[in-house]
Amino acid sequence: MTPAPAATRGFVVSLASPSKAPCGVEMFARGLARAAGELGLDSRLVAVAGRWGDGPALWRALAGAGALVVNLPVVAWKKALLTPLLALTIARLRGAQTIVVVHEWADLHPLRRAFISAYLLLAQVVLFSSPTVREEFLSSPLGRLPFALGLAPIPPNIAPLKTRLRSPAVDRLEAERAKGRLVLGHFGSIYPRSNRPSCSKSRAPCKR
Repeated sequence: MTPAPAATRGFVVSLASPSKAPCGVEMFARGLARAAGELGLDSRLVAVAGRWGDGPALWRALAGAGALVVNLPVVAWKKALLTPLLALTIARLRGAQTIVVVHEWADLHPLRRAFISAYLLLAQVVLFSSPTVREEFLSSPLGRLPFALGLAPIPPNIAPLKTRLRSPAVDRLEAERAKGRLVLGHFGSIYPRSNRPSCSKSRAPCKR
């Protein structure tokens, strides 16, 4: 099906920060906005910094917009506590569709999850970065609400290196792999649940 011209349905606004070192969620948000543009949509990124000036800027940016896309959670969320809520509220007032992409759920701190729950009350469409996150959300009380749900899987976003790096750690991993052993990478240790013993237990079946 050929999409309708962007001008007939308004443009798409995605939130971003002015950071020169974006987190993975924001890299996905920027990539999603870029991909929407490549598909022929009028896609616009709006940088917000969690300041009072964000309100007037968002009001202007969302004038005539067809949709607002917000990716959550955001880094330094305490500094931008009200920004997603403000953006979603303005979008609803402006008549734009509100789309929220949820990248984490059960592993979030309860307080952080509570704020995201408040944001979701203004969302019309909720997308998830993986089936696991979707199932975590659906098993929570908020999962009973009548959102339009969908998946927006994260594509591979790490380009293979053209030059192999050498280090004792790399040499050891290559030696283990040469023995036929499975090498697993772990990330996300900044989150409390990532350091729990359950992470080690989840790796136990792989040793069998």
